Amino acid sequence: MHGAFADSSSWNGVIERLQAQGYPVVAAANPLRGLASDSAYVRSVLDSVKGPIVLAGHSYGGAVISSAAAADPDVKALVYIAAVTPEVGRTPPSWSTSFRATPLAGTWSRRRSRCQAVARALTCMSRMTRSVSTSPVTCRPRSPR
Repeated sequence: MHGAFADSSSWNGVIERLQAQGYPVVAAANPLRGLASDSAYVRSVLDSVKGPIVLAGHSYGGAVISSAAAADPDVKALVYIAAVTPEVGRTPPSWSTSFRATPLAGTWSRRRSRCQAVARALTCMSRMTRSVSTSPVTCRPRSPR
């Protein structure tokens, strides 16, 4: 799920790589009408997908996938790529006051980081047994060489 200042085409590079590895991919457009409305739309997209689902969200898309995936037994993992993951009850205007800027901000290639994070999550998922873990998948950035 893309963030507020993008569209679903921002995932094209990731989609190509995943499809080349045989994964079915859907890149839904985020309507950007508000968290409740956007999440409801994404839930309707999820209802049309058969089988296990891995959701990836960037920026505001992180909040959308968190809300949309709630109580959906087909969602097996959520992947957050430089994403917003607000605490329950927090509203969008208060998100930016929770964190200060880091010295590393802007030094990583966002597109490459997205691809790597999604690929790592899918690799982790492919190694899982058929039993579903309730533990979240944590993707840690690799150290720059």
